[in-house]
Amino acid sequence: MSSDVLARSRAPADTLAGWLFGAVDMACDLEGLTHRATGLDPIEIASEARKLGMKAVVLQAHDYCTAPIAAYLADADFKDASITLCGSVAMNMAVGGLNVHTVEHTLMLAGKVVHMPTFSAENFLRSQRWPSRPPVGLDCAGPALSVVDARGRVLPELPELLEVIAVRGGVLGAGFLHASEVLALFGAATACGVNRLLAVDPMRNNGARLGDVDAMLGQGACIMISAASQRPDRELAAKLALAHPDRLILGLHPEEAAGSLRLHYVAALKRWLEVGLGETEIRRAIRDNPRRLLDLDEHTTLGTHLHG
Repeated sequence: MSSDVLARSRAPADTLAGWLFGAVDMACDLEGLTHRATGLDPIEIASEARKLGMKAVVLQAHDYCTAPIAAYLADADFKDASITLCGSVAMNMAVGGLNVHTVEHTLMLAGKVVHMPTFSAENFLRSQRWPSRPPVGLDCAGPALSVVDARGRVLPELPELLEVIAVRGGVLGAGFLHASEVLALFGAATACGVNRLLAVDPMRNNGARLGDVDAMLGQGACIMISAASQRPDRELAAKLALAHPDRLILGLHPEEAAGSLRLHYVAALKRWLEVGLGETEIRRAIRDNPRRLLDLDEHTTLGTHLHG
Protein backbone atom coordinates (compact mmCIF):
# COMPACT_ATOMS: atom_id res chain seq x y z
CA MET A 1 0.00 0.00 0.00
CA SER A 2 1.38 3.39 -0.98
CA SER A 3 1.89 6.10 1.64
CA ASP A 4 -0.69 8.26 -0.18
CA VAL A 5 -3.39 5.59 0.03
CA LEU A 6 -2.51 4.89 3.66
CA ALA A 7 -2.81 8.59 4.48
CA ARG A 8 -6.20 8.85 2.81
CA SER A 9 -7.48 5.73 4.61
CA ARG A 10 -6.67 7.51 7.88
CA ALA A 11 -8.85 10.49 7.01
CA PRO A 12 -10.99 11.73 9.93
CA ALA A 13 -14.24 9.84 10.37
CA ASP A 14 -16.22 13.08 10.14
CA THR A 15 -14.71 13.77 6.72
CA LEU A 16 -15.55 10.30 5.45
CA ALA A 17 -19.05 10.43 6.92
CA GLY A 18 -19.62 13.56 4.87
CA TRP A 19 -19.14 11.49 1.71
CA LEU A 20 -22.34 9.64 2.63
CA PHE A 21 -24.54 12.65 1.94
CA GLY A 22 -26.90 11.63 -0.86
CA ALA A 23 -25.53 8.08 -0.90
CA VAL A 24 -27.47 4.82 -1.25
CA ASP A 25 -27.04 1.65 0.79
CA MET A 26 -27.90 -0.97 -1.84
CA ALA A 27 -27.70 -4.00 0.47
CA CYS A 28 -28.73 -3.48 4.08
CA ASP A 29 -28.92 -7.12 5.20
CA LEU A 30 -31.52 -8.09 7.78
CA GLU A 31 -31.55 -11.27 9.82
CA GLY A 32 -35.01 -11.50 11.23
CA LEU A 33 -35.85 -7.86 11.89
CA THR A 34 -32.38 -6.62 12.81
CA HIS A 35 -29.33 -5.57 10.86
CA ARG A 36 -26.72 -8.29 11.09
CA ALA A 37 -23.70 -6.06 11.72
CA THR A 38 -25.15 -3.37 14.00
CA GLY A 39 -28.17 -4.99 15.63
CA LEU A 40 -30.36 -2.07 14.54
CA ASP A 41 -33.97 -2.55 13.52
CA PRO A 42 -35.36 -0.96 10.32
CA ILE A 43 -36.64 2.13 12.13
CA GLU A 44 -33.23 2.73 13.70
CA ILE A 45 -31.50 2.05 10.38
CA ALA A 46 -33.64 4.60 8.57
CA SER A 47 -33.23 7.16 11.36
CA GLU A 48 -29.43 6.91 11.37
CA ALA A 49 -29.24 6.93 7.58
CA ARG A 50 -31.42 10.04 7.46
CA LYS A 51 -29.15 11.82 9.94
CA LEU A 52 -26.23 11.03 7.65
CA GLY A 53 -28.07 12.72 4.80
CA MET A 54 -28.38 9.55 2.76
CA LYS A 55 -30.74 9.32 -0.19
CA ALA A 56 -31.95 5.73 0.20
CA VAL A 57 -31.55 2.38 1.92
CA VAL A 58 -32.47 -0.94 0.31
CA LEU A 59 -33.53 -3.45 2.94
CA GLN A 60 -32.81 -7.03 1.98
CA ALA A 61 -33.09 -10.53 3.43
CA HIS A 62 -32.50 -14.00 2.03
CA ASP A 63 -35.62 -15.55 3.54
CA TYR A 64 -38.43 -13.01 3.14
CA CYS A 65 -39.59 -10.01 1.17
CA THR A 66 -38.71 -6.71 2.85
CA ALA A 67 -41.06 -4.56 0.74
CA PRO A 68 -43.92 -4.57 3.30
CA ILE A 69 -41.57 -3.24 6.00
CA ALA A 70 -40.24 -0.53 3.71
CA ALA A 71 -43.76 0.41 2.57
CA TYR A 72 -45.12 0.63 6.11
CA LEU A 73 -42.26 2.78 7.39
CA ALA A 74 -42.42 5.02 4.32
CA ASP A 75 -46.10 5.68 5.06
CA ALA A 76 -45.71 5.99 8.82
CA ASP A 77 -42.53 7.00 10.63
CA PHE A 78 -40.81 8.39 7.52
CA LYS A 79 -43.75 9.71 5.52
CA ASP A 80 -42.29 13.17 5.03
CA ALA A 81 -38.62 12.21 5.35
CA SER A 82 -36.00 12.99 2.74
CA ILE A 83 -34.77 9.39 2.77
CA THR A 84 -36.29 6.68 0.57
CA LEU A 85 -36.77 3.18 2.00
CA CYS A 86 -36.77 0.42 -0.60
CA GLY A 87 -37.65 -3.24 -0.25
CA SER A 88 -36.32 -6.25 -2.11
CA VAL A 89 -36.81 -9.98 -2.44
CA ALA A 90 -34.54 -12.95 -3.18
CA MET A 91 -36.34 -15.68 -5.10
CA ASN A 92 -35.39 -18.46 -2.71
CA MET A 93 -37.63 -21.36 -1.72
CA ALA A 94 -38.65 -19.43 1.40
CA VAL A 95 -40.79 -17.17 -0.82
CA GLY A 96 -41.85 -19.87 -3.26
CA GLY A 97 -38.90 -19.87 -5.60
CA LEU A 98 -39.36 -18.38 -9.08
CA ASN A 99 -42.77 -17.01 -8.18
CA VAL A 100 -44.20 -14.29 -10.41
CA HIS A 101 -46.78 -13.32 -7.79
CA THR A 102 -44.06 -12.60 -5.24
CA VAL A 103 -42.28 -10.39 -7.77
CA GLU A 104 -45.44 -8.48 -8.60
CA HIS A 105 -46.39 -7.89 -4.96
CA THR A 106 -42.83 -6.81 -4.13
CA LEU A 107 -42.75 -4.20 -6.88
CA MET A 108 -46.32 -3.03 -6.19
CA LEU A 109 -45.27 -2.08 -2.66
CA ALA A 110 -41.98 -0.32 -1.91
CA GLY A 111 -39.85 -3.00 -3.55
CA LYS A 112 -37.17 -2.01 -6.03
CA VAL A 113 -34.88 -5.02 -6.41
CA VAL A 114 -35.68 -8.62 -7.34
CA HIS A 115 -32.71 -10.91 -6.77
CA MET A 116 -32.62 -14.30 -8.38
CA PRO A 117 -32.09 -17.24 -5.96
CA THR A 118 -29.23 -16.87 -3.52
CA PHE A 119 -29.15 -19.57 -0.81
CA SER A 120 -31.51 -21.74 -2.89
CA ALA A 121 -29.48 -21.41 -6.08
CA GLU A 122 -28.17 -24.68 -7.47
CA ASN A 123 -24.81 -23.01 -8.13
CA PHE A 124 -24.50 -21.89 -4.50
CA LEU A 125 -25.64 -25.20 -3.02
CA ARG A 126 -23.25 -27.13 -5.24
CA SER A 127 -20.40 -24.97 -3.93
CA GLN A 128 -21.46 -25.93 -0.39
CA ARG A 129 -21.39 -29.65 -1.30
CA TRP A 130 -25.12 -29.90 -0.74
CA PRO A 131 -26.98 -32.20 -0.03
CA SER A 132 -24.15 -34.32 1.40
CA ARG A 133 -23.03 -31.36 3.51
CA PRO A 134 -25.95 -28.98 4.14
CA PRO A 135 -24.79 -25.39 4.74
CA VAL A 136 -24.78 -24.66 8.45
CA GLY A 137 -27.69 -22.46 9.51
CA LEU A 138 -29.35 -22.44 6.08
CA ASP A 139 -32.78 -23.83 5.29
CA CYS A 140 -32.29 -25.84 2.14
CA ALA A 141 -35.76 -27.38 2.05
CA GLY A 142 -37.01 -27.87 -1.47
CA PRO A 143 -35.19 -28.23 -4.78
CA ALA A 144 -32.03 -26.41 -5.77
CA LEU A 145 -33.05 -23.66 -8.17
CA SER A 146 -31.73 -22.78 -11.60
CA VAL A 147 -33.11 -20.46 -14.27
CA VAL A 148 -32.02 -22.56 -17.23
CA ASP A 149 -32.79 -26.06 -18.45
CA ALA A 150 -30.31 -28.83 -19.28
CA ARG A 151 -29.54 -27.16 -22.62
CA GLY A 152 -28.84 -23.79 -21.03
CA ARG A 153 -32.09 -22.23 -22.23
CA VAL A 154 -34.02 -19.91 -19.92
CA LEU A 155 -36.94 -21.72 -18.28
CA PRO A 156 -40.34 -21.10 -19.94
CA GLU A 157 -41.79 -19.57 -16.77
CA LEU A 158 -39.15 -16.83 -16.64
CA PRO A 159 -40.43 -14.45 -19.39
CA GLU A 160 -43.64 -13.68 -17.48
CA LEU A 161 -41.63 -12.89 -14.36
CA LEU A 162 -39.19 -10.74 -16.35
CA GLU A 163 -42.03 -8.85 -18.02
CA VAL A 164 -43.41 -7.90 -14.61
CA ILE A 165 -40.01 -6.52 -13.62
CA ALA A 166 -39.82 -4.59 -16.90
CA VAL A 167 -43.31 -3.10 -16.62
CA ARG A 168 -42.81 -2.02 -13.02
CA GLY A 169 -39.28 -0.70 -13.53
CA GLY A 170 -37.61 -3.09 -11.10
CA VAL A 171 -33.95 -3.99 -10.79
CA LEU A 172 -33.07 -7.59 -11.66
CA GLY A 173 -30.27 -8.99 -9.50
CA ALA A 174 -28.24 -12.04 -10.54
CA GLY A 175 -28.36 -13.64 -7.08
CA PHE A 176 -25.97 -16.56 -6.70
CA LEU A 177 -26.63 -18.10 -10.11
CA HIS A 178 -23.67 -19.36 -12.12
CA ALA A 179 -22.24 -16.85 -14.60
CA SER A 180 -23.51 -18.92 -17.54
CA GLU A 181 -27.03 -18.71 -16.09
CA VAL A 182 -26.66 -14.99 -15.44
CA LEU A 183 -25.72 -14.30 -19.05
CA ALA A 184 -28.68 -16.31 -20.34
CA LEU A 185 -30.99 -14.61 -17.84
CA PHE A 186 -29.79 -11.10 -18.61
CA GLY A 187 -30.16 -11.78 -22.34
CA ALA A 188 -33.76 -12.89 -21.85
CA ALA A 189 -34.39 -9.95 -19.51
CA THR A 190 -33.26 -7.33 -22.01
CA ALA A 191 -35.44 -9.01 -24.64
CA CYS A 192 -38.38 -8.58 -22.26
CA GLY A 193 -37.61 -4.90 -21.73
CA VAL A 194 -35.72 -5.05 -18.42
CA ASN A 195 -33.01 -2.37 -18.44
CA ARG A 196 -31.91 -2.41 -14.81
CA LEU A 197 -29.52 -5.32 -14.28
CA LEU A 198 -27.23 -5.95 -11.32
CA ALA A 199 -24.57 -8.52 -10.47
CA VAL A 200 -23.05 -8.52 -6.97
CA ASP A 201 -19.52 -9.81 -6.32
CA PRO A 202 -19.65 -11.78 -9.57
CA MET A 203 -16.31 -13.52 -9.10
CA ARG A 204 -17.36 -15.04 -5.76
CA ASN A 205 -21.13 -15.32 -6.08
CA ASN A 206 -21.38 -16.29 -9.74
CA GLY A 207 -18.03 -17.92 -10.47
CA ALA A 208 -17.50 -15.30 -13.17
CA ARG A 209 -14.30 -14.65 -15.07
CA LEU A 210 -13.31 -11.31 -16.53
CA GLY A 211 -14.78 -12.32 -19.88
CA ASP A 212 -18.10 -13.06 -18.20
CA VAL A 213 -18.07 -9.68 -16.47
CA ASP A 214 -17.33 -7.98 -19.80
CA ALA A 215 -20.31 -9.81 -21.29
CA MET A 216 -22.56 -8.68 -18.41
CA LEU A 217 -21.42 -5.12 -18.95
CA GLY A 218 -22.18 -5.52 -22.63
CA GLN A 219 -25.73 -6.50 -21.67
CA GLY A 220 -26.06 -3.26 -19.74
CA ALA A 221 -25.51 -4.55 -16.21
CA CYS A 222 -24.15 -2.65 -13.25
CA ILE A 223 -21.63 -4.46 -11.07
CA MET A 224 -21.77 -4.07 -7.31
CA ILE A 225 -18.78 -5.01 -5.18
CA SER A 226 -19.42 -5.43 -1.47
CA ALA A 227 -17.09 -3.99 1.15
CA ALA A 228 -16.64 -7.53 2.50
CA SER A 229 -15.66 -8.92 -0.90
CA GLN A 230 -12.67 -11.13 -1.51
CA ARG A 231 -9.53 -10.15 -3.42
CA PRO A 232 -10.70 -10.99 -6.98
CA ASP A 233 -13.81 -8.84 -6.64
CA ARG A 234 -11.88 -6.02 -4.93
CA GLU A 235 -9.44 -6.01 -7.83
CA LEU A 236 -12.40 -5.99 -10.20
CA ALA A 237 -13.73 -2.89 -8.43
CA ALA A 238 -10.47 -1.06 -9.09
CA LYS A 239 -10.58 -2.04 -12.78
CA LEU A 240 -14.19 -0.99 -13.19
CA ALA A 241 -13.52 2.36 -11.53
CA LEU A 242 -11.16 3.10 -14.42
CA ALA A 243 -12.82 1.34 -17.36
CA HIS A 244 -16.54 1.57 -16.49
CA PRO A 245 -16.93 4.20 -13.76
CA ASP A 246 -20.66 4.63 -14.40
CA ARG A 247 -21.38 0.92 -13.94
CA LEU A 248 -19.62 0.38 -10.59
CA ILE A 249 -21.57 0.34 -7.33
CA LEU A 250 -19.73 0.01 -4.03
CA GLY A 251 -21.28 -1.68 -1.02
CA LEU A 252 -21.21 -0.11 2.43
CA HIS A 253 -21.02 -3.19 4.64
CA PRO A 254 -17.63 -4.56 5.73
CA GLU A 255 -17.35 -7.77 7.71
CA GLU A 256 -16.66 -6.03 11.01
CA ALA A 257 -19.55 -5.35 13.37
CA ALA A 258 -20.10 -1.80 14.63
CA GLY A 259 -22.23 -0.06 17.19
CA SER A 260 -23.76 2.38 14.73
CA LEU A 261 -24.51 2.64 11.06
CA ARG A 262 -22.20 5.63 10.80
CA LEU A 263 -19.19 3.70 12.11
CA HIS A 264 -20.09 0.76 9.90
CA TYR A 265 -20.28 2.86 6.76
CA VAL A 266 -17.09 4.77 7.58
CA ALA A 267 -15.27 1.45 7.96
CA ALA A 268 -16.49 0.52 4.48
CA LEU A 269 -15.26 3.79 3.01
CA LYS A 270 -11.84 3.20 4.55
CA ARG A 271 -11.82 -0.23 2.93
CA TRP A 272 -12.39 1.33 -0.49
CA LEU A 273 -9.63 3.86 0.11
CA GLU A 274 -7.30 0.99 0.95
CA VAL A 275 -8.18 -0.63 -2.37
CA GLY A 276 -6.81 2.51 -4.01
CA LEU A 277 -10.00 4.30 -5.00
CA GLY A 278 -10.23 8.06 -4.62
CA GLU A 279 -12.98 10.28 -3.26
CA THR A 280 -14.51 11.04 -6.66
CA GLU A 281 -14.62 7.38 -7.63
CA ILE A 282 -16.09 6.32 -4.31
CA ARG A 283 -18.74 9.02 -4.15
CA ARG A 284 -19.84 8.25 -7.71
CA ALA A 285 -20.14 4.56 -6.88
CA ILE A 286 -22.10 4.99 -3.63
CA ARG A 287 -24.25 7.91 -4.76
CA ASP A 288 -24.71 8.66 -8.47
CA ASN A 289 -24.68 5.13 -9.88
CA PRO A 290 -27.05 3.44 -7.42
CA ARG A 291 -29.43 6.39 -7.52
CA ARG A 292 -29.61 6.06 -11.28
CA LEU A 293 -30.04 2.29 -11.12
CA LEU A 294 -32.94 2.64 -8.68
CA ASP A 295 -34.36 5.60 -10.64
CA LEU A 296 -34.38 7.81 -7.55
CA ASP A 297 -33.57 11.07 -9.30
CA GLU A 298 -35.90 12.97 -11.55
CA HIS A 299 -35.13 13.56 -15.22
CA THR A 300 -32.74 10.58 -15.49
CA THR A 301 -32.91 7.93 -18.19
CA LEU A 302 -31.12 4.79 -17.09
CA GLY A 303 -31.43 2.86 -20.33
CA THR A 304 -29.94 5.69 -22.39
CA HIS A 305 -27.11 6.22 -19.93
CA LEU A 306 -26.19 2.56 -19.53
CA HIS A 307 -26.54 1.52 -23.14
CA GLY A 308 -25.47 4.72 -24.83
